Amino acid sequence: MHTIEISAATWKHLLDFRQGVVDMVPLSDPAFAIYGPIAGARASFVLAQVGQSLDGRITTPSGDARDVSGPDGLAHLHRCRALVDAVIVGATTNARHQWSRAHLS
Repeated sequence: MHTIEISAATWKHLLDFRQGVVDMVPLSDPAFAIYGPIAGARASFVLAQVGQSLDGRITTPSGDARDVSGPDGLAHLHRCRALVDAVIVGATTNARHQWSRAHLS
């Protein structure tokens, strides 16, 4: 995995594309190539994203999953979550997370 820098203007364009405010995104830009198809999905669309370490673990030995895929993986996860209509999380995530109205709207 490598870092994809996304400017505020690029992120706004992706969010506008998701809402139908703009009709297209330039797929030549790495950020649009990755997130454009997700933001532009108009029919039923399922995306599965799992963070794991290079050795295939999904948690640390203590059960923590926050840093298992690194900061770039976590940024990717949150970008994907921001571009979809619904997110399914595991029971432990649900129990441990401090949900706010921003997460539920």
